[in-house]
Amino acid sequence: MRGSAITGAELPYACYDTSSSTSRGDTISALRFVVAVVGAIAAGAVLAQSGADVVKSKCLGCHAVDQKKVGPSFKDIAAKKGDAAALAAKLKDGKGHAKIAASDAEIKAAVDYVLSQK
Repeated sequence: MRGSAITGAELPYACYDTSSSTSRGDTISALRFVVAVVGAIAAGAVLAQSGADVVKSKCLGCHAVDQKKVGPSFKDIAAKKGDAAALAAKLKDGKGHAKIAASDAEIKAAVDYVLSQK
């Protein structure tokens, strides 16, 4: 392919030098690196979600910070000084509260935020 004109059929493969396995290995290594970086960034974004963000996206339909809606206010929940682990279990298991579709980290962040609203 070197030194010759590229035809339409060869165009998709024009950027690859098939005569050397080293360049193919470098391409695969670079692709793996990019996938790893993108995965790490995406995982970090999910794990870094604050309690306020979780509450905003999953709780504010039924609860408010300082007034009763469908469920009690966050201030009322925090005033009861419930155990954070027990409250998280209620949310996760759906006992006494609708089951929440959230990760353990999101539930913990939301519970910590709610209990801080005294």
